[in-house]
Amino acid sequence: MFVGNVFPNFSLLMLPTTDDASRHPASGMLTMRVWQPKGPGKLEAWVWFLGYKNMTPEQKRRTYKSGLATFSMGGTFEMDDTEPWITIARNGRSVAAEKLGLTLNYEMGLPGRGIAQQVTDGSWPGPGIVYKSRFEEGVQRNLFRFYAEMMRTPQGMYPSLAFSEQAKNPPTPGNGA
Repeated sequence: MFVGNVFPNFSLLMLPTTDDASRHPASGMLTMRVWQPKGPGKLEAWVWFLGYKNMTPEQKRRTYKSGLATFSMGGTFEMDDTEPWITIARNGRSVAAEKLGLTLNYEMGLPGRGIAQQVTDGSWPGPGIVYKSRFEEGVQRNLFRFYAEMMRTPQGMYPSLAFSEQAKNPPTPGNGA
């Protein structure tokens, strides 16, 4: 299983799925996505499901059916993920959150927080920064760090594509986070 993003708007998810676990073993399914901004607070996702070239037509059909049932816009995992994302964003900017003085904890994915560990042993051929756990926020933090740098860069210029020391060693709480 793997999850990955290619800046700025391309993502991949590969995992074993099946349309009927009681009758068929899981097979590899790859979903590719292109995220298209459509204005403030609006996004369109283009989604493809891919199978292996040497799959039988029946395996391809089951892989597609399984993809639709899990990671399509109506799939169980997609709906399960999407609702919290929408609700968290909505509640975070609500009048109630403001009046109650609610603040969010933005520390997940920072060094020393959680289980994610940056791969530094040379096993990742690069480029990019990779984390050992897929259940963390390090990848998203890197994406948004680069995006913020890009948005601050004067028009007609591009931010450095080299990974800065800041990106390699992001700030921790208490020293600039």
